[in-house]
Amino acid sequence: MADPLTFAAEIENWAGDECRQAVTALVRQSAQDLIAACNTPQPSVEKTGGSFEIGKVPVRDGYLRNSLVVEVNGAVVATGGEAAVGAGQAEVGDFIEASWSATYAPYIEYGTGRIAPRYFVSANVELWPSIVETNAAAILRGGA
Repeated sequence: MADPLTFAAEIENWAGDECRQAVTALVRQSAQDLIAACNTPQPSVEKTGGSFEIGKVPVRDGYLRNSLVVEVNGAVVATGGEAAVGAGQAEVGDFIEASWSATYAPYIEYGTGRIAPRYFVSANVELWPSIVETNAAAILRGGA
């Protein structure tokens, strides 16, 4: 007969590893999804005749969207329009930062006296709880 303490320790190690892997997957996927949502492109108002959708990056020449920089613990891990994948290098407890280096990024985000705010970051950050919830449900179902 197997030693019950050894068996219990094996179960705890297995559950601990499974849990750590699931939480790591949740952190990585949720961060990637949020950053990708913030950097979702839409045509500039010059191309649409003035209309735009809050929460998306206006693209005239692609410079703003491609100025995305993703860092993990202060180290740049990815840049450019598809840089959200860089968050996939993060571990639980890491600090993930996404920023746009275009000097006019704050003006597009918050607007000016002449430009309506696009809130391409703020509007998506508000979706964080639902992003995490969706990804957690997928992981519990065995997906993600």
